[in-house]
Amino acid sequence: MKRILFALSLCLLMGLTGTVKAERVSQILNNASQRVGEIVEVDGLVTQLQDANKSNFKDYWLKDKYGGIIMVHTDGTEDPITNKKYNVKGYLTYNADNGLYYISETYRNQLSDDAFIIVEPSNPFTPTPAIPWWKENFLILVIAGGAIILALIIIAFVVSSKKSKSIQNVKPSYTSHMTANSAETKVSISNIETVQNNTEELKTMIIPKADPKTMKFIPGELEILKGADIGKKFKIAGSPQSDGTSIVTIGRENSNESNMFSHIHLKEKTISRQQAQIIQSNGNIKVKNLSKTNLTKVDGKELMPDETIELSPNAIISLGEVEIKYLLN
Repeated sequence: MKRILFALSLCLLMGLTGTVKAERVSQILNNASQRVGEIVEVDGLVTQLQDANKSNFKDYWLKDKYGGIIMVHTDGTEDPITNKKYNVKGYLTYNADNGLYYISETYRNQLSDDAFIIVEPSNPFTPTPAIPWWKENFLILVIAGGAIILALIIIAFVVSSKKSKSIQNVKPSYTSHMTANSAETKVSISNIETVQNNTEELKTMIIPKADPKTMKFIPGELEILKGADIGKKFKIAGSPQSDGTSIVTIGRENSNESNMFSHIHLKEKTISRQQAQIIQSNGNIKVKNLSKTNLTKVDGKELMPDETIELSPNAIISLGEVEIKYLLN
């Protein structure tokens, strides 16, 4: 009966006090970053005392029987004795200055000398350093970096595509302001508009909104045989005069408000500022030379200043380095 009562008392006492099995140092350090702030317990041998930065504080190295080493920080009044064995409990803490994990001691109890035998002694001054954060998250960093690079490539591709489309939408501007689809047609011009020639590439007609005028198109069209705009064809409209004639001017001079709808602007240096005129009168079309230095030619014949010659179908007008053919359908 006494034996039964003693066993029950012993079991009750163990249940009330509880027992915690000490861990290996290696077990604590393997996932130390996840256990910072957690209470841990280690049985080990004090191998060396080390003065801490603050007075009355001590650090010491504790080695378990498997050779694992960890630093313990204590603020107790009684320092541990080197080469003695202790059971130590405390909070696992990280020191960012040296990259080491250590135990902030809350409990220490000296064990008997034969409590355990160290089977794998190791150098107490080579503790396992903490794993850098970038190594622990290396895969995440690689994925994030790849995503950023891919996003930059997509953005650059979209921007480049938009620029390419913008360039393709720009149409070439031709030096003449006159294009149309039919002859002997009176057109009231009041807005800026773009007209496409049916047989050639798109040309841009620049016509201001201001000062609308009624223009009379001259029959036929002109084709550039020689010069910067070789191969292009365009129609012309003359500026109506008080005597019933229509005049188109040709030259290196820029157009102005008075002739901007009836002036063919050529940029070649061999052409005079006022080179020639195309005149329509009473159903006849003529060419008049205005230049005194660079004479205008019609089918090879040079025209003297103010000389006029009738313009027949397929005639070739030579203006310096530019040659224009008059076509009449």
